[in-house]
Amino acid sequence: MYKNTANFIDTYEIKSNSDAHNVILGTYYAFTTLSTVGFGDIAPQSDPERLMCSFVLLIGVAVFSVVLGDFMAILEAYKAINVELDESDALDSFFKMMAHFN
Repeated sequence: MYKNTANFIDTYEIKSNSDAHNVILGTYYAFTTLSTVGFGDIAPQSDPERLMCSFVLLIGVAVFSVVLGDFMAILEAYKAINVELDESDALDSFFKMMAHFN
């Protein structure tokens, strides 16, 4: 049976890297994990690539959040319009009922 013995610390030599390099690695992997992009087969190999990918992921999540927020505002406005229409239909029904019994 295959046993995966590779881990993050040994693969990226965390103990022997500079603090700046480890911060960049950690930031890149945190953003990759939080944005649910995943690590995949094609991954950045150098610190400048990781920094660029981190910013792209951060901007992508921010843009997605703004678009989703706008979409939710549109849905709320649509619900408000439907509530007004439902209230007017209920009012029409009430007056028809009153006219029927009058």
